[in-house]
Amino acid sequence: MRAAWAALTTALMASAALAAEPFARVTINDSDSIVPGQQVQVTVDVFAPNFFTSPPQFPLFDLPNALVTLPDERAQNMTETIDGVQYSGIRRNYAIVPETAGTYTLPPATIDFKYSDDGKFVQGTAQLPPTQFTAVSPTGSDKTALPFAVRDVSLTQSFDRDPAKLKAGEALVRTVTIFAGNTQAMMIPPLEIGQAQGLQTYSQSPQLADGVNRDQIDGSSRTETITYVAAAPGTFQLPSISLEWFDTLTKTTKTASLPAVDLTVAEAQAPTERIAPNVQASEAAAPAARQRTMRMIAVATLLIAVLSAVFLAGRRWLSPIRQWLTQRRQMRAESEPERFRRMLHAVKHEPPQGIYASLDDWCHAVGYRTASAWAAASGDTDLCCHVEQLDRLLYGSGSSEATLDRAALAAAITRNRHARQHAPRTTRGNLLPELNP
Repeated sequence: MRAAWAALTTALMASAALAAEPFARVTINDSDSIVPGQQVQVTVDVFAPNFFTSPPQFPLFDLPNALVTLPDERAQNMTETIDGVQYSGIRRNYAIVPETAGTYTLPPATIDFKYSDDGKFVQGTAQLPPTQFTAVSPTGSDKTALPFAVRDVSLTQSFDRDPAKLKAGEALVRTVTIFAGNTQAMMIPPLEIGQAQGLQTYSQSPQLADGVNRDQIDGSSRTETITYVAAAPGTFQLPSISLEWFDTLTKTTKTASLPAVDLTVAEAQAPTERIAPNVQASEAAAPAARQRTMRMIAVATLLIAVLSAVFLAGRRWLSPIRQWLTQRRQMRAESEPERFRRMLHAVKHEPPQGIYASLDDWCHAVGYRTASAWAAASGDTDLCCHVEQLDRLLYGSGSSEATLDRAALAAAITRNRHARQHAPRTTRGNLLPELNP
């Protein structure tokens, strides 16, 4: 009975594993009392049996009357056991900002990935399940305007110098930073900065930053930089700055503001000391400077001329020098020492045909018609025997290369190398008969 239950349990687990398919799960965070302009965090979890072999490709889908973004955050990995099957999961968070009041339904977007199925890498897909959330206009707000709905807002400002210690013609840089919680930097509206009477105002492009944490609140910031310049002395006032926003925690409208700043500009102090130009010294130094410049130009011209002459001479003599080097290499290759070196190398390493050719070449170079004639003129019986053995090996029958004693032949040749000094010089007789014998 127990065996039957075990078999049934195993079969059910196997069928469950075979039936396991990838799927997606969607969670709407802070879904209560969502207002237009509020950033809604939508968490999407993708699950696959076993493990992923490629990460899911989360699409950036379209949603009418809403701004959908996929913040650049690291995906979260997880595991979960469902009906006895272990799934691997990957989580990403979407940020959706509804622009008007109404009900929003997520489209059935398809997420592609690959996972392991029984040891094989297979293509998997998961679709977003139909999920809805509703945005409701806050009570008493203008339904035609999109409120700046966030969790928290703070305004801060700083100056690059003391506003009460300026002088005419100097510039004052005012830096204003907006921090907003639970939103992206691109959703922070620009500040309305009024003109300061009597001052020239210049604004720079804002700097946006996401992933900012302030007082344990995650959010974003927008930094505005304004430069004021006072052309004349006097007392001025930098305008106050305010920003209206909707608090998603208390569901109330609030205003963040910065007070006006008084600016005192004093008259610029005229310089008390002036440096008079030394005209005589300048006039006296001018000829010397011109002389140095002329000398440098002359040296540079001479150097260029010398280098050009060397280059032309080199081109002219390059070919004769190359021919002379070629002739020297040729003469060395045809010299007696070089021929003798090649002959000894042939005796030690080359076949009998190569030995005979090198020996015959050397004998011709030292004045003998054949190797046999040189051996006979040397008077060395051992050398004659080795040369005859080489002749029989090449032109006789019944001889093999094994009978050739290369070491003995090389020693005999080296021993009688200078016998060429006694080479016979045959005199050519008078072939014509004498006239009037």
